[in-house]
Amino acid sequence: MDPAQDHTKLTSPHDTRLDPTGEATRNRTQGTHRNRTVLLVLNYRNWTDCVNFLQSVLEHELTNADIVILDNASGNDSVPEIRDWIDARFPADAPPLLDPSRFTLGTTRFAAHVEPVYVKGRVALFSSDQNYGFSGGNNALAHIGRALGHEFLYLLNSDTLFTDRFAVSKLEALHDADPLAYASGPCVINFDGSFDSPFRRDSFWGDALYYGPVNRIRRLFSLPILQFDISALSRPSGAQVYKISGAAMFFPTARFFELDGLDENVWLSSEEAILGEKVLKAGGKIIYLPTTVLLHVKAASPRPKAKRIDILANHFTQRNYYYRRYRGYLGWQMALLRAGQRVRLLMARL
Repeated sequence: MDPAQDHTKLTSPHDTRLDPTGEATRNRTQGTHRNRTVLLVLNYRNWTDCVNFLQSVLEHELTNADIVILDNASGNDSVPEIRDWIDARFPADAPPLLDPSRFTLGTTRFAAHVEPVYVKGRVALFSSDQNYGFSGGNNALAHIGRALGHEFLYLLNSDTLFTDRFAVSKLEALHDADPLAYASGPCVINFDGSFDSPFRRDSFWGDALYYGPVNRIRRLFSLPILQFDISALSRPSGAQVYKISGAAMFFPTARFFELDGLDENVWLSSEEAILGEKVLKAGGKIIYLPTTVLLHVKAASPRPKAKRIDILANHFTQRNYYYRRYRGYLGWQMALLRAGQRVRLLMARL
């Protein structure tokens, strides 16, 4: 078998095939990180979420992961506020993760815009002078993790909170046991008690005709939507699912770059479904692990109706890109899907 087609053979994160710019080779000599996994957190304006996240790391004594925070051109006081909190409260319990004066992202497109601004022990704070959005910002974070030589990348929303000191080691063990696991995620619970994942793959006819009205009725009775994968909740060793929550996504570094990262053509919608399609095409798996829990502090305040309609319209725009690019829907299929979307937007205005 051609090794390039052997998906069971996971390449080392230090392999030059995964480091074409030589970033990790250059940077590995400047840092002494002691962990396999790096927690990658994107901040945009809400710096209090970041410090609450860091506090949860400390409170649950989660010591087996390094931490990188990237400010995504917030344009406010996020960088000094996060820096001051780390300086005052986070212990210098490890050698510096990197030397800011020597760190480089090589020839990547992020190199001229993303730079480290503060390091204390195993925590590094980066700043970008451009807003790359959710997907682009996380791709930049992944390049930082690869440049530092980490074996695993854990992409986390800034408004998540750890509840388990073994949260990282459980996911590491899952990937050690299953080299076909391209991505995994924990049980993510929103503050209202609802589950943030996992989900089954949508069907065309479901999307076009019946998911919308049926799920509307199910919500009235506090039932999960049809696409929710309930069976995965009771699989303590992990269950293969179509998609996990975008709030917490764990990758072997090699696999993330094999998938070409997150698709930056979508903005805060459909990222998880696109990832699901990429993994299916690569012959890999996405694993949901219910035995470790993250809390997701999602915005729960009521929005004006006009705002909700704008969000739904944006969702449909991103969704249609996913349908065309990753599901191959064209012609009459797209026409039928758009007709259903117009009906849902009309109902949202009532």
